[in-house]
Amino acid sequence: MSLYNEAATLLETKGSKEGSLRSQIFNNSRTYKSKPALLYALISEVTKWDCVLKEVVENANLLQLEPKLTPLISVLVVHDLLISKHGVAAKQSHPLRVAVEKHKTRLQAELTRIRIRRHCTTLEALREKLEVEYGAQNPSKNKVQWVRINTLRAEVRKQLETTFEDFEQAKQLSELLETSNTKRYYVDKHVPNLLAFPASADITKTLPYRQGEIILQDKASCFPAYLLLASTTRTHGDILDACAAPGNKTTHLAMLADPSPKPFQIFACERDLHRSKTLSDMVHLACADKQVKVLPKQDFLVLNPNDGRFANVTHILLDPSCSGSGIVRRADIPDLKLPYAPEKAQIGSAGREASRKRKRGFLGDDASQPNTRPLSQSDGISDKLFDEVRLQKLSNLQTRIIEHAFSFPAATHISYSTCSIHVVENEGVVARALTSHQGKNGQWRVVPKNEQPSRLKAWLTRGLPGDHGLTAKEIEGCIRCFPHDEQATIGFFVCLLAKGEAARPLKSSPSQVELYDNSHKYGSEDDWEGFDDNI
Repeated sequence: MSLYNEAATLLETKGSKEGSLRSQIFNNSRTYKSKPALLYALISEVTKWDCVLKEVVENANLLQLEPKLTPLISVLVVHDLLISKHGVAAKQSHPLRVAVEKHKTRLQAELTRIRIRRHCTTLEALREKLEVEYGAQNPSKNKVQWVRINTLRAEVRKQLETTFEDFEQAKQLSELLETSNTKRYYVDKHVPNLLAFPASADITKTLPYRQGEIILQDKASCFPAYLLLASTTRTHGDILDACAAPGNKTTHLAMLADPSPKPFQIFACERDLHRSKTLSDMVHLACADKQVKVLPKQDFLVLNPNDGRFANVTHILLDPSCSGSGIVRRADIPDLKLPYAPEKAQIGSAGREASRKRKRGFLGDDASQPNTRPLSQSDGISDKLFDEVRLQKLSNLQTRIIEHAFSFPAATHISYSTCSIHVVENEGVVARALTSHQGKNGQWRVVPKNEQPSRLKAWLTRGLPGDHGLTAKEIEGCIRCFPHDEQATIGFFVCLLAKGEAARPLKSSPSQVELYDNSHKYGSEDDWEGFDDNI
């Protein structure tokens, strides 16, 4: 029963570390006995069914009949007993499984009543209805999924004629947002070879997905590679992806890069050994082995710009660790609606009548159930102070990363992006980097809107004004995406930096060490958190 106990612990404690549900599970997989994929799937599914499970458990009086069960464990186990195709993940003789299974007939009857009352002929129909209602009640969850056709292995036309032959093309993206029909797609107008599908379309079960012909990648995440390579007016040299794992942007670079007039190399850095393996697998699956050289266990910040391997690196992609404040698909640890504990349940006729009144609105807000989460130092003012300190530390490191990229002698173009909506991590970092010693020395600038690819010129959402120091033209050169809007992307920021034709003379030249070892200025290596997942 470790699966249910670990899921309950995660839900009760909100996890032991910061981050999304997915990151807390998969980035700390060694701390769990259960398989991360099973743990994540259980919590994700129960989150959609919690209101139904709450009513089933309450109406069956399960917690009164089995007082050793907790409300949370009860909904987790009942979900697998009644809804999961694989059943309860425990031995038949396990006490908790025995305690729940002996009431299966009663529990199944309550679920059937709910299904009939919801006018659903099958359990699958009820599932679909709940998913639609869950999406309506959680507008922060994007309602589409973006699919990049990997032209290293496939063609858009052939994928539409085979994999998606039963799908109908939508003229507007809004058509996908307004319907639950899974058999529709939209061809994006800003990024080539990018399609949008309803979130309910199960792309991961298709053969082309398993073979690397199609890749799930958020639209905003496709901007950095496209902006970096499509904006270049002259042929690029080698390319460096400083924050490569798991490899979406790396393989996108390989797909977009021009092999003429001479071969090129894409260097992909990854500091963590486990994530380096994930990166290598992704590169191989996408058929990008010839273009990409993975540098395992390589921290970009300690990479020597004067290493001969990087003498021809002209383009650098930076997507460093950030607050992740723009990510909306990776839900935070959810708050489930749980059945009432036995001591709060009322068994008399008046209690049953009150219970019926509550249950009629089981899909609405459960205002009558108290929030039992204890207060901690992460609440209120201390939480705000913590965020400000963390954002400043991240901003310092992000600035340091750009300055380090400036130090590569042949570099002419650098894309900088984050999945954050905070100015301090975006426009603020760009302004600090441009006014740094390295920025001034190379006359680095923000590539203006009029020099960007024609497709991206049509993107209306641009940088935010503020006291960061960027000019109006520079702000217009920054591209922003916001969650919850009609574009159906995560929150994102990206801008392209280009080097001037001639270096601005300085009164004194910095030493080589200062160019790529300035940790004394922005913080120690202990502050370095590594790079975030590429979305």
